[in-house]
Amino acid sequence: MYYETTALDNVFALLLIACALVFGACGDKGEMLSGPRMYQVDGILKEASTPWKMSPEADTYEYGMRGYDLLGVYDNDGNLLFDANGKRVDGAMLEQDMVLVEHYKSKPLSLSFDAGVGRFDNGDSEITEAAHYNEPLAERALPIPTHPDPSYAFDGWFIKGSDIRFSQGGTAVEKNLNALTFETVLSENGLALEAVYFQKKVSLTVDFDNSEIPSVTTVFPYGTAMPDLSEYLHDDGRWAIAGWSLSATAQIAIPDTLTEDVTVFAVWAVSLR
Repeated sequence: MYYETTALDNVFALLLIACALVFGACGDKGEMLSGPRMYQVDGILKEASTPWKMSPEADTYEYGMRGYDLLGVYDNDGNLLFDANGKRVDGAMLEQDMVLVEHYKSKPLSLSFDAGVGRFDNGDSEITEAAHYNEPLAERALPIPTHPDPSYAFDGWFIKGSDIRFSQGGTAVEKNLNALTFETVLSENGLALEAVYFQKKVSLTVDFDNSEIPSVTTVFPYGTAMPDLSEYLHDDGRWAIAGWSLSATAQIAIPDTLTEDVTVFAVWAVSLR
């Protein structure tokens, strides 16, 4: 059947064409797709806590992870959908419930160590090492400096500039809350750490080798000269302490200086009283 179009028919047709053009190009923009997200960091694959949600026409991938560089976003078959800049690649298609796998690498960080008056094995007082974001310090072998004075020992690494007070003798009496523990993970670039040292202590135990006389233990700073032991001499009229030894069974001279924990044993002889 043929019929002759009227002016009103022409107007209606034009409106249909206009609607098709407008909504065909723009109407679907309001539609949103979503699906699960996975992320792979340095080869380890995990599931993200939130899904992706985007327009099927999206040109840019808006998701990311702080401290990590995006390498690309792939589908479950390994096809690249968004490049390292988050830009959609030509021909990439998004579908409802599609699994998107984000590939990342840890951002490189630098970690510096200041030994202060101490020195590392290579003779330097400062070294800088490469690290990466979110790296646990427990998995890193931290360098250990040596204090030039053997009476001091390395106490640990602290964030540079933290408020650490020392006693007059150099012993750390209060460590700042910024003290680094094995639970600490790296989250900023250029973290600077400084070494803290403490004055070593040694103990001297006087063992009278006599069940009726209890031993006496005293703590001294490392390197202290052997104190005068005359105050520990004993004479009961039958037996008297005639000297001291590092062994309870043999005569071994006691040291002049305390550089380690020492036990001295009384050497008994017949009293001359």
